[in-house]
Amino acid sequence: MRRRQQGWQLWAIEINLRKGGTTHPFQLAATATGAGFDCSSGQLLNSDGRAVFYEASNELHQPPWRGLLPEQLIDALVQRGVYFSSASRRGCIPMRLGALSEHGLLGATSVGHSRRNAALLMQQLMAVR
Repeated sequence: MRRRQQGWQLWAIEINLRKGGTTHPFQLAATATGAGFDCSSGQLLNSDGRAVFYEASNELHQPPWRGLLPEQLIDALVQRGVYFSSASRRGCIPMRLGALSEHGLLGATSVGHSRRNAALLMQQLMAVR
């Protein structure tokens, strides 16, 4: 960037064309539900034409999760009906479970039939103790 009499002159010094942090949750939701991106509507649609909604984060942190084993978390999600089900095409898909026990940290993508449903699933995941 350089200041000129007429204002600032800007130059692009880097263009980042790699896949970003939003790519993984999108691909996970699409693969788990058998959905594809519909260019005309801008929505992720599953094979029966229903929209797929998801919410994702790589940085979910809860102090009570420290000491929790990954299988304990998954068991808790299954018991609460929150773990992803291929039959209903909805639920939470946890990832980055290696940091769970030591740091109380994980990532997850919640897939629902509406924005509200996806958000509710994420809230239910965060409530696991």
